[in-house]
Amino acid sequence: MIELPLPGGVELVDRKVLEKAVMQKKIAHFEAVGSTLVIYLHELLPASKFQIKLPLKMTWSGRFQSGVGRAYPYYNPEDGVMSAPYEMTVR
Repeated sequence: MIELPLPGGVELVDRKVLEKAVMQKKIAHFEAVGSTLVIYLHELLPASKFQIKLPLKMTWSGRFQSGVGRAYPYYNPEDGVMSAPYEMTVR
């Protein structure tokens, strides 16, 4: 499971990319919870990578910071890892 926090002012433009990933069995399910995109994976092995390109849109310019991202097994969140927040500047 991956929790991907989106900075304020960032919107997912088109859910079709994620819907297609579900149909292709690349991900099991997804949902938007507040400003966080939650992606349910079938499996994510240690030291493996997961990548997906998301169509995002900024609704205003400025400097933004995300929350902390997390990746963890669905039934064992204590076994997960966290990512540092990231910053972005939109002009």
